[in-house]
Amino acid sequence: MKYELLTILPLQTEEETKAVVSKLEELLKEQGAMETQSQSLGHGRLAYRVKKTNQGQHWLLKFESDPEKIIVLKQALKLVSGIMRFEIVKASKKIVVTKEAPAPARGWTKREEPAPVAVTEEAPKTPEADKPTLEDLDKRLNAILEGGI
Repeated sequence: MKYELLTILPLQTEEETKAVVSKLEELLKEQGAMETQSQSLGHGRLAYRVKKTNQGQHWLLKFESDPEKIIVLKQALKLVSGIMRFEIVKASKKIVVTKEAPAPARGWTKREEPAPVAVTEEAPKTPEADKPTLEDLDKRLNAILEGGI
């Protein structure tokens, strides 16, 4: 079956990184796995501190092996110095890893505001006949005053 080994290595020089990766490749060959691809996925900040550091370099190794040998391989990988974390998963045909993948946005991002919607509120219409005129108001006022307040 096809598997993927994703490792996180500490940030170090290129020569030290190549030495650790070659040690991983040798370990795969010792376990009877056939390596198909080895790829650096770059370095970046980790979600939490691992072995007193919060940055690491990611490496992806694709290989083919018998499922029975994966348990032995995991035990051997725990003993390799220079690996902070590792994970072995079955390879999926749907996943394509590219080196130039865009980094996810970190921190707060501004949300896009929805497009403004034109709202037209119509004032309640009152018929002109219901509005009193100044003359009507004067007549009413005079009637009140004459009525003897």
